[in-house]
Amino acid sequence: MVKLENLNWKAEINPKGAELSSLINISTGRELIWQGDPAYWGRRAPVLFPSIGGLKEDRYTLDGVEYHMGKHGFCRDADFSVI
Repeated sequence: MVKLENLNWKAEINPKGAELSSLINISTGRELIWQGDPAYWGRRAPVLFPSIGGLKEDRYTLDGVEYHMGKHGFCRDADFSVI
């Protein structure tokens, strides 16, 4: 985990998927990121770019032009480096 902290916040980022895994308000001790429960979902908060979920018939229209975009998810399994 990559750990970042200042006077107000403590964060942990998982290099796998560049996923924010923990964000704690130091003054209250409150965790703001869902910590996961495999009973409901085996993952936590993958990077959802450029869209969330699937598209009807794997396509969308923008400014009158139709585009195809199948299911993806290359970011969630990629290993990222801190620079």
